Amino acid sequence: MLLPFLLAPHAASISELSWYNSTGRIVAAFNALAFTCNFTINPALGGVDWEGGRVHGIRLTNSASSHGGRRKILINFATHGRDYALPDLALRLTHQLCDGSAKSSAILDSLDILLIPILNVPGRERVEEQLDSSTCGDLRKNGNLVDINANFDPDWVFGNDDSNAVDYRGNLASSEAETKLLKAVQRSFAPSVFVDVHASDSVGLTFPHWLTYSDPASVEALRQYLTPVKDKMCSPSAHEGTNECPKVGSAARATLPPGKQFGTALDWFHDQGVLSFAWLTYAGSQVPDVLSIDAVGKTSLYANAEGRGSDGESRRSDREMGAPTMLPVAETKSSADAALLLKGELARGALYDPIYDCIKYYAPISEPVYEAWVARWLGAFDTFLSQFVSIGHTTGTDAKLKLDQMSATRTGSSTSSS
Repeated sequence: MLLPFLLAPHAASISELSWYNSTGRIVAAFNALAFTCNFTINPALGGVDWEGGRVHGIRLTNSASSHGGRRKILINFATHGRDYALPDLALRLTHQLCDGSAKSSAILDSLDILLIPILNVPGRERVEEQLDSSTCGDLRKNGNLVDINANFDPDWVFGNDDSNAVDYRGNLASSEAETKLLKAVQRSFAPSVFVDVHASDSVGLTFPHWLTYSDPASVEALRQYLTPVKDKMCSPSAHEGTNECPKVGSAARATLPPGKQFGTALDWFHDQGVLSFAWLTYAGSQVPDVLSIDAVGKTSLYANAEGRGSDGESRRSDREMGAPTMLPVAETKSSADAALLLKGELARGALYDPIYDCIKYYAPISEPVYEAWVARWLGAFDTFLSQFVSIGHTTGTDAKLKLDQMSATRTGSSTSSS
């Protein structure tokens, strides 16, 4: 007779997942850490003091010498509010880089790292304040209910114009404050490497959607940056594409369902001559395709087998890229419809509050799983950043070095002309 009482609904909130820091606590933790670690906090990234400086940049480098000549790496977290674990990962990464170890010191001696812990502040706050009343699709979006990662210029015109869709592109390309902010940071900071950190439908270490095997040298070079990270993360028994073992390849093939995504930061930074990567760090319990919010939202991605790039040249079709045959275009459903499916069918019989049905796909809802996830990705960042300590000096294959040097040259040229 106690069971009905134990399963009675209650006003659950994200704060019950106590291992996560709220947005306010994340900012406070970085402010406190700045006193013990040699980094600066910039509340006006790229000259853009957005929403009272609530989007912070963490500048990590050894200040004993000037920043000049160091490789610049921009790492962006939490473009989507429901990727709730990512700011905590950013905080833990900062702690790791400030631990005083020989490896961390070598990284900060050689690199100039700008880390954005929370790009989408309103989106994350929506998870904290409206988890029980927002659809899962809206928990992805920014304050204007736009998907920031569909708002950039590359092929924005082919994105989803349905304002109810999970991947709604916005009224205009680059209309959103967060989009403008990242573009301003690219101009002012001029990174040669960009890493966009996400949770997703699958786990992967990816490079831009548009790179194809018709350019095998570039593809192979980009793989060489990511393969050591994968090898570090994967045990012999780990299954590729799981939280234990990421896929490596084009972002067009890494997500579920596979296909082009338009208007992404990943592709925009690539078009600026930056070595551009998207890390898909967490994929929780998977759902049938018919119930998957992102599968529903991405139906628009299959509408154009061939688009036109921002440079006016035709993009190759998915078939030419060697990607799987394109799925038929389904009728686009709203994120509200998809959320109803999630809260109904998937929560049936569950012993936890159905309010977490959305969050569990994009962030661990178990503390042991969270700690194991953090440890894996801290190791991944350590391996990735360590490569750039020596690249261009004594190590790296010819293809890797050539692409790396080309990126540094193009970034410098584009910056000087801005």
